[in-house]
Amino acid sequence: MQFTKAGRVWMAVKPTHVDEYRAFATTSRYSAGNNWQTGNKHGLAVNVSWEDAMTFCDWLTDRERAMGHLGAHQHYRLPNSREWDRAAGATAMGGLIWEWCMDPVERNGQYRVLRGGPPPAIPNLSPISLPCHNLGCAARRAADRGFRCVLESFSLMAQN
Repeated sequence: MQFTKAGRVWMAVKPTHVDEYRAFATTSRYSAGNNWQTGNKHGLAVNVSWEDAMTFCDWLTDRERAMGHLGAHQHYRLPNSREWDRAAGATAMGGLIWEWCMDPVERNGQYRVLRGGPPPAIPNLSPISLPCHNLGCAARRAADRGFRCVLESFSLMAQN
């Protein structure tokens, strides 16, 4: 994965690729169904629920720490909607898939924010100019849903 600075976090330049997700599903023996294996026409991992994406981020954090690439104060997670907006102003992020974000829509967390969306139906219209918000059931997988990770560094000093 390649990352770019987006405020206080590093945002993945692209949504998670099917090969990256395959490494996770294979090495962790995670049961994520089989529909994600073909990806979409851009090779992105789709048919991934919010819960699947969160599990991927945890796995990636553990793997990178074990390899010595991350410190104890760093971890991967999904972006929140504000971080997604900040990064979308600097890079073309919309128009491929709906991407899971951390933000819950209601108190029990059953529904989560999705950002991005499919390509616009109107030719020559930039996906960034569209109001690209949606919401989805965190446990539901769909052919137009995927995710990208952010890398966050935190310190105990900053939390006090």
